Amino acid sequence: VFSGTFLVANEWSNPSRPILFRITQIRFGYTRVRDADVYDKGLLIPAWDFYGEMIYDPNGDQTEYRSLYDESMFTINAIDGSIIDRQQGY
Repeated sequence: VFSGTFLVANEWSNPSRPILFRITQIRFGYTRVRDADVYDKGLLIPAWDFYGEMIYDPNGDQTEYRSLYDESMFTINAIDGSIIDRQQGY
């Protein structure tokens, strides 16, 4: 699931200025998900979270590094393999 959808789901890839990702940790745990129109209720479900770093050159003149060790770069529902958008909550 990860290799087939990571770049597409995040829309981080720009052909003229590619971004390199280095996944350094994959953690199994729980995440809260909710329905699209319900904000005060949710379910805890098992999930896989991917952490690491991004290496990119946004302006074409200087390479930048961004560590994402405390923020999941990508979350996969461990029950059905669907992708969970952490910002949306589902």
